[in-house]
Formats: sequence, structure tokens, C-alpha cells
Amino acid sequence: MKLSFALAPLFAAAAFAQNVLITAPHQNQTVGEGSSITVSIERPDFQSSSEEVAVVIALQPCRPKCFPGEGLGKVLYNGPYNPEVHSGNTQPYQNFTVQVTPGLMGYAVLSVTHMALIGVSLLWRWWFFALKLSVLQAGPIAWTEQQNVTLYVL
Repeated sequence: MKLSFALAPLFAAAAFAQNVLITAPHQNQTVGEGSSITVSIERPDFQSSSEEVAVVIALQPCRPKCFPGEGLGKVLYNGPYNPEVHSGNTQPYQNFTVQVTPGLMGYAVLSVTHMALIGVSLLWRWWFFALKLSVLQAGPIAWTEQQNVTLYVL
């Protein structure tokens, strides 16, 4: 039991290294109501094994203030996420073209919810003063995160 508490920071650090980034649109960018925009989601390369599951892209109006995480709002895309390395870029990413909700005006939160399976059968051995410690993880960990940018819709 103490072992799992001791390794919790290691698992947390590995999980945080899996974060995706919204590289477009940018924070506080102005977009047209009802227009099509490109949402670019980058997944920095990392050492641990992972299997991408899906992303959900949604737009939530700010009335009167923005509260990311209180709800997704209108779902603009829900499906597979398959980032690839493209020429000129070192990190894998995928672009999605979505339509800004017609009738939406003012500030809105664009959120990307990312789901992945992280880690597959890891075995660690650590020797310290003749104490042998082995940890076996039987399968992947389900990882979910949400990233947000605020947009201004005209």
C-alpha cells in the first residue's frame, strides 16, 4: 500500500506529460458567427506508450462570464483522434474543421476533451541498499483531460 503512494507522483508526472495543446484558434481570437474554423490539436511526442481514443470539440457561450468545465456546450466534433507528424512540424497534430454555432455572439469557450489509454505492461526494478522493488502494471490507464481557449464570436 505504501508503495502505491510512493509511486503516485511518478504516475501523475507521466500522465501530465500526455497533455494535448490547442494550437489554433488562439486565445481571444475573433471568429465569425456561423463560420467554419480550423481547430488544430497537437500532441507532443512522449516516451510512454499510448493509444489515442477520441476527442470532443465543443463551444460554450459565456453568459455573462466564462466558466470552463461547467459543461461542454454545443458539441462540434466527437470522434477519432489520429495525430500525425506533417512536414515542417516536429510534433504530431490533427486539424478539424468545425462550424461556429449560428446565432452565438460574444465570448465563448472552445473546449477540447481528449481521451487516451496510457502505458502498457510496465515493469520497474529498483535496487537500493539490497532492497529489491518490483512493480508490474497489468494494463493501460484511462486518461481524460480538457483544454480550453476563449474566443470572441462576431
